[in-house]
Formats: sequence, structure tokens, C-alpha cells
Amino acid sequence: MKARTSALRREDPLEVLAETPVAACGMDRRQRIVYWNVRAEALLGWTAREALGKKCWEVFSGRDVFGNVCCFRDCGVAVAASRGESPAPFVMNVRSRDGKERRLITRTVALPSPGATYRTLIHLFDDAESRTLDSALDRVKSVVVPKAERPAPSDDERRTTVVLTPRELQIVRLLAAGYGSVNIAARLDLSHATVRNHIQHLLRRLEVHSQVEAVSVAFRTGLIGRDEEDGGDGRIRTDE
Repeated sequence: MKARTSALRREDPLEVLAETPVAACGMDRRQRIVYWNVRAEALLGWTAREALGKKCWEVFSGRDVFGNVCCFRDCGVAVAASRGESPAPFVMNVRSRDGKERRLITRTVALPSPGATYRTLIHLFDDAESRTLDSALDRVKSVVVPKAERPAPSDDERRTTVVLTPRELQIVRLLAAGYGSVNIAARLDLSHATVRNHIQHLLRRLEVHSQVEAVSVAFRTGLIGRDEEDGGDGRIRTDE
């Protein structure tokens, strides 16, 4: 328990992303977008409410520099991460919401770590080569907490045992929309300490080590947004 408490107090990858001037999004293992920050919105025009829950290729429609489609289900980046490899930086041409083409320089990190059990792929991207991307990637990697050796509970097990409070649901939705704990505190008119306590309780309830895992699990189990296969539209609301 002591080790677990210590892990919960470590700096979280999503907190790092919330504090860096880098566009970022996260996809779960089904390649659905479960994290979309304000800088991604500023760069591509899609709001978090529009992007969250969609398949990544529906938003990016990425093509490589030769015009070949590179953004699709089980793309090379996702496969590399599932094999335990660290995906190399890559370039893709995408269309922003206003229809303009943009060339994105992209860095990727799998959380909690590359391998068959990764939960979320984080893309850090910009429309120009920048050391800021590498710096942000290094920061995120430096605060990743390794997964425990014991198998994590399955999503079906969590679906039947986990019930989040209305406040916890509100907070996990805002985390998915790219809000850091400081911003959440301001939006909900709560103290920063109160929000951090809610987040720690949330991680314990979902039996995960990081906020990005919590967002992915909450989405996957239907706690926030329902899968298209379950009759929902897969979207996450941030205004409830």
C-alpha cells in the first residue's frame, strides 16, 4: 500500500501535458480519442467535445509525405506500441477542421508503457519541427509509473464493480478534455487540494496508476461515453 500511495503522489503525465505548450491527444486500444487538449484544438480547430470518442483516423485522416494513407485502424504506430517498441517520430499531412492541410511533426508515447498491455497512445504534435516536442516527450516519459506485476482487473470486472460519484465523473470528463488539476479547480470552484484528492480517489477506484489510464478505463467501461457497439455514440460530455 505504501508503494501505491507513493505512486499516486508522483507527477502525472496528464498534468505534465496540461502545463506544456504542446498539442496532444490520446487514443485507447480501439484507436478512439480519449484525450484532447486545448492546444490540439487551437492547432486543428476540433474542440474536445467534437474529437473525444471519435476514431483517430476520422479526425486526422493522415497521409504520409507521398500521399499514402497512414492513419487507419491498427496502424503501424499502434502495432509497434503493442509489440513493446517505442514508435519513432513521424510526419503526416492532415486536414484541420476548416479544411486546410497541415503537416504535423508527431512524437508518440505509450502509457503506462509500450507492450501488449498498453492502454493509451499519446501523440504530441506540432506543425513545425520544434525542440518543445522532444522536451515534452522526455517530461512525460520521466513521470510514467511502471505497471504493477499483477494483472490489472479486466474492463468487464470494473464495469460491474466500479461506481463513480457525480463529482468524480465530472472530473474524469474534464481530464479527458485536457484540463489539468489547477484548471479543474478553477472551473468547479474547488480548492486545488480537493481536486487532487478526488483524482487520487478516482485512481484507486479504477485501480490504475495515472490519469490517462483512468480516462481510458472510464471510457472503455462506459463510465463516460458509451461504445458504439453498446448503442451509444461514443462521445464524452464535459458540460454535465
